[in-house]
Amino acid sequence: MWLLDATTRRLKSVNDPQNVKYAILSYTWGDDEVLFDDIHKVEAKEMAGCRKIDFACRQARKDNLQYVWIDTCCIDKGSSAELSEAINSMYRWYSDAQICYGYLADIAVRSMSCLDPETEGFGERTNSFGARLPSSRWFSRSWTLQELLAPAELVSFDTAWTRVGSKASLCDLLSDITGISGTFLEDRRLLQFASIARRMSWAAKRESSRVEDQAYALLGIFDINMPLLYREGSKAFLRLQEEIVRSHDADDSILIASASTLNLFATSPAPFEHAHGIIGCPSPMEGAYELTRQGLRLNLLVLGANTAAADESYKFSNRRISDASGTHDGSEESSDLEIPEKVDVTAVKLDDDSAHSYCLHAALESRYRDQPGTRIALILRRRPTTTTRDESRRKHGNGNIFDILPGIRIVTAEELEEYKIDKLVIARRPMPWPAVFPYISIALTADSKETLASAAIVGWQRPGDRWHSTKGVDRHRGTLHLKREGKDSQSCDLHLLLERHKMLEPEKHIAVKVSSL
Repeated sequence: MWLLDATTRRLKSVNDPQNVKYAILSYTWGDDEVLFDDIHKVEAKEMAGCRKIDFACRQARKDNLQYVWIDTCCIDKGSSAELSEAINSMYRWYSDAQICYGYLADIAVRSMSCLDPETEGFGERTNSFGARLPSSRWFSRSWTLQELLAPAELVSFDTAWTRVGSKASLCDLLSDITGISGTFLEDRRLLQFASIARRMSWAAKRESSRVEDQAYALLGIFDINMPLLYREGSKAFLRLQEEIVRSHDADDSILIASASTLNLFATSPAPFEHAHGIIGCPSPMEGAYELTRQGLRLNLLVLGANTAAADESYKFSNRRISDASGTHDGSEESSDLEIPEKVDVTAVKLDDDSAHSYCLHAALESRYRDQPGTRIALILRRRPTTTTRDESRRKHGNGNIFDILPGIRIVTAEELEEYKIDKLVIARRPMPWPAVFPYISIALTADSKETLASAAIVGWQRPGDRWHSTKGVDRHRGTLHLKREGKDSQSCDLHLLLERHKMLEPEKHIAVKVSSL
């Protein structure tokens, strides 16, 4: 770690920063910054970025601190090894600092007493300041999130280095701006008790110059170390989540975003925007999470949609995943993702586990903080058995691979009693399912003595549309099993049970009538 001497303006290498008292600067990058190779040059004094360095050094001396750390000039970015070490250590460096100076370059305060309650017109000035502060670029950058959370003491200054206030004195205002509870702002030690989804939500609206920094800026907040690979794009955020899963296997709230993205992991913090109300209620199942090439293998309490089909249609919460808990202040707001009140599950009940596919609800160890006694459940759909290897895996309990469907369900404590623990794999990416057509024509070949008949899809037709033939297409992919339901020799109802490749939605089975067999 390099530290800048506040008096001599010379850099000093320090092996153990915990044994050195220093101040640290938090700010947003601008034009003409003083870099590591510039700091010892005479020309550095003429650079625009030198102004905040002067401010920080003078303030450090006032606070009786010999050194200050500023990332523009205290990291040799020409060395990939040093850059990687600095980024992986940055949260700890901010945490170990005696004080952090937050420089709000785009905020101007008229006088040092603007937030002094003893001065005349305090209330009017405070309201005006509170209205301007959220517009500061400092609150929209990815890196400044950890710089807000990590320091034990944070003092903010405006563009003229006028004291604005401390993290303690501005706690309520900072909480309103960032959505971070004052509990975590006042005591950084409690950060470990915030759910993964909740911590992700704090970064959801923040931006960075490089896509990878959306992940790297969160390393310290999740106590993660990983190599830096700039130019990998959104893969950096995927790697971050994989590391989080490996080190936080008692917190499955990271899966909340999958209900909107339909992928196991999100590509940015944005899908967690409305997850600030999610808290963990861990009671770890037997067996830790395991990341595989297929997806995430874990044990969850599940309720199969096929077993509930005999009951009434599922009644889902009409609240969306994004606002089921309201905002951090308890208010309600709208969003794009709607959850239906009811889902059509009037399909034939699939008692045979070898049947193609079914949906289930998987209860997470997470809930919304304003809904005690409940759990959040994902809606999953099991993939079809398409190969002999898949069938073998399923028989041995290793082949239950599920795709994520849109939306969530809120499960009450009473409903949770019907859930059973099961081992399953949530796929990394959804499988492309064939399109569903409203009208299907079939050709039958069957022995009248058999209870099952074979059928092959030979075409389909939409209302008012021309006939589409499947001629030339491998008909095995459309092979269906027909189960005879009636005894009428002239006609009988046949429910289509899919075998191998899924041609219909799992909750929508087709009943057809044929004149004879």
